Amino acid sequence: MTNTCTIPPEGWECTRESGHDGPCAAVQSDTDGTLESLATCAAMLETYGPECFPENELGQVHFARVMMDSTAAEIRAFLAKTGGAA
Repeated sequence: MTNTCTIPPEGWECTRESGHDGPCAAVQSDTDGTLESLATCAAMLETYGPECFPENELGQVHFARVMMDSTAAEIRAFLAKTGGAA
């Protein structure tokens, strides 16, 4: 059974053609560039980075995971410096 894209959830839009095969490549359609949205991005990186790129048996992580972790840390540092959402 093949997954077929249907209408993405409210607030999201698919970046592929309607009815395509496979999983939906949806992105948020209502990003607003606020400090709160940056905090949400940091939380998503912190949540899904370890899930997508777990440590191997030697404790090493994929380069993409390092980039996700460092980006989340930079966002958190910026938010702390500007008094934004934590």
